[in-house]
Amino acid sequence: MSSAGKPIYCRYGDESRLADFIGVLSGLVSFVSDREGDEIQSITTATRKGGGEPPLTIVFKTVGPIWLVMATRSGESFTMLSQQLVTLHSQIISILTGSVQKILSQKPQFDIRNLLVGTDKCFDSLCGWMNSSAAFLLNCVHGLRLTASLRLAIGNILLQSRRGDLFYAIMLARGQLVQLLRPRSFILYPPDLHLIINFVTSSDSSFRTSEAQWTPICLPMFNDRGFLHQYISYISDDVALLLLSSKAEDFYAMQQSKDAIVDAMRSTGALENLTNRLSRQYYSVKDVPVPGLLHFLYKSLSTSQMTAPAPGPPYTSRQEQKRLFRLYEHVHRRTHPLPVSSTAFNVSDSTASGSSTASSSSVASGGGASSSGGSGSAAPSSSTSSSSSNTSHLTHRVYYHVSEKETIVAWTTAGFELYAVFGPLESKAVCIRGCNQLLKWIKQEESSLFILDSPVW
Repeated sequence: MSSAGKPIYCRYGDESRLADFIGVLSGLVSFVSDREGDEIQSITTATRKGGGEPPLTIVFKTVGPIWLVMATRSGESFTMLSQQLVTLHSQIISILTGSVQKILSQKPQFDIRNLLVGTDKCFDSLCGWMNSSAAFLLNCVHGLRLTASLRLAIGNILLQSRRGDLFYAIMLARGQLVQLLRPRSFILYPPDLHLIINFVTSSDSSFRTSEAQWTPICLPMFNDRGFLHQYISYISDDVALLLLSSKAEDFYAMQQSKDAIVDAMRSTGALENLTNRLSRQYYSVKDVPVPGLLHFLYKSLSTSQMTAPAPGPPYTSRQEQKRLFRLYEHVHRRTHPLPVSSTAFNVSDSTASGSSTASSSSVASGGGASSSGGSGSAAPSSSTSSSSSNTSHLTHRVYYHVSEKETIVAWTTAGFELYAVFGPLESKAVCIRGCNQLLKWIKQEESSLFILDSPVW
């Protein structure tokens, strides 16, 4: 909503019918701002007697004249909920650019919903993705598992087929990154790439049925004051090619670039090989020689990329997968610092912590598990481990969490983050040994798990 109480977007229901509710929220924000000279961060209700569902948490985020609010019983941390609101704000900027902030500052009563007609599907898709995506949780990109030779060949084709003022060339397969071409001096950050991927996947059916689409997009971390213009085309049933230019009149140059890429990929067999690889897109923990391993997330900090197996037993149902994701959120919170908040209203004994947006790393090439310290040669010592506690303000390099159904080891270093899930009866020594074995396997497979040879121009 805007600072004048004008609705902008609502995930559930019709925002035009929420005038009374929006008025209450606006009053809360204004009350704290006027009386305390501060910004309201969150409200947490009391937990019902007898337990049951988690307390209701309402999180506020004010970004100039745009106010974002989220109400949930998901049990997620304030940090995660606040970051979701920041991403929703970025989605608004990606459609309207940062100039919308100036417009609303000068004309608070202006209704920007007319400028966002037809974009609800994009917002809805982003909300669902943020609530279940490990890539969003870890602020990174999930690359398609691919042989190094095929990825290198595709990268060379993208580079050699550059036409006009092509800025970025991005190839996606089923929502995962295949290859990326970028300028040497301009980095594409994960939050911007998330917006691009969401834009394509949220309108997947319309892009598939048309030969190509030419549409503007603003990348907030690249430049929130202007548009890049993206040429979007599916070159096969599951492979999308995105060509981003800095000029609005570059449509035909991007079309020529796309034709050159498709011709080269077909003549070399790269497109056929890529399509065939999609049947082996995912791997399971059975492919990883680590006894007792149930699932894991691994992020390479040098490349801002992650890898994870497809969910297997016991995480085959949607409910179990969601429970696992919440556990990952919990251990992630224990291994990352939480800045002290501004004002948080708590109608309970719970505490709501504040957050500021963490700086984002970039999607770049070079340095896989080896440069991330992923050789597995240095096991974490038990003295750095910690069991679950109420000291949410503390962070740990290694965090050892035991629940009724699983044991999770979270291990963070200057080069990587690892979250490994084992059975509930596994000892700490077995889990640590398993983590080292897992890191050795990631080192051996890094050329296929990560994009290490992204071309630049």
